[in-house]
Amino acid sequence: MLLSTLDHESFFHAAMATIPSSILIFDERLAVLMVNRNFLDKSRGTIEATLGRRLHEIFPPAFQDTALDQEIRDVLVTGATLHRQRMTYRAPGVSLRVYSYSICPLELHGGARGAILVMDDVTDQLRLGDEVRRMQAHLASIVESAGDLIISTDPSGAIMTWNGAAELAT
Repeated sequence: MLLSTLDHESFFHAAMATIPSSILIFDERLAVLMVNRNFLDKSRGTIEATLGRRLHEIFPPAFQDTALDQEIRDVLVTGATLHRQRMTYRAPGVSLRVYSYSICPLELHGGARGAILVMDDVTDQLRLGDEVRRMQAHLASIVESAGDLIISTDPSGAIMTWNGAAELAT
């Protein structure tokens, strides 16, 4: 498809509606210029109650203790993208959540500066990774303590690992 045939505004709205991350666009005052449906759904907010509001007005108080506000300001000043940062958030009565986010500078109409914030809740992925590591360690301890000879090979038959019993037998 040629870019000249693309309706950029339609594309922008379609992308904002379908990307499964929370996306917010801020101006230099950290007022929200644009927000996607994912953020509104997760924050239980409305477009009317979000647009034009400042960062500290739309995020819960616990977020205000993070460096997010200053990091957005730094991106606005330096024009440098901040890639894949992490922050934790705990609201009263809610389990700890971990967010991964990036902040990218934007040029707005009239040469004004803006920033786009893309956030993802990565809590479940991190917990799953921790669980996989625990299972791997548990399985490794079982294999190592087994009295039977255990050898693992790659698809071509080359030996990858062996346990203590296999080492004693060789």
